[in-house]
Amino acid sequence: MHLYLMRHGYAEPGGLHRPDAERALTPDGVLLLQQQGLAFARMGLQPDRLLCSPLVRARQTAEIVGAALGVRPVVAEPLRCGCSFPDLTEVLHAHREAARILVVAHQPDLSYHLHTLTGAMAEVRPGTLAAVLVQGRLRPQNGRLQGLYPPEEMGALGEQGG
Repeated sequence: MHLYLMRHGYAEPGGLHRPDAERALTPDGVLLLQQQGLAFARMGLQPDRLLCSPLVRARQTAEIVGAALGVRPVVAEPLRCGCSFPDLTEVLHAHREAARILVVAHQPDLSYHLHTLTGAMAEVRPGTLAAVLVQGRLRPQNGRLQGLYPPEEMGALGEQGG
């Protein structure tokens, strides 16, 4: 399986008057994700399935990137903040017919999943995409990190050529 783990884009700050689940993307975050989506399409990223957390910022990210890639997001409740590795495994198992899955979720969960799958220690900043090749069953240390794509690099590629 080709598994792509992506952190949501840049979001509004939280605070006393805004529940964390309702934090939306910033205007700059939206623009950068639009550029990233185009870059991902140029790279040939073609997920069979796009799964996302139910939180607003993750849903918005999945909608923007999904529009560029021609795939409609599916909300998966377990992908919200605090998603454990067994939760991730269960969600992916429910979509086992898909060979290429893009997951949009949160920190620190994504760094933990990336480390659990590959042993890699990586900073997954907002908008970062990690590409992991999983051989056989989804289990600890059964994946290989294929690439880590920070948003600034992808945004610049998305601006090139239209």
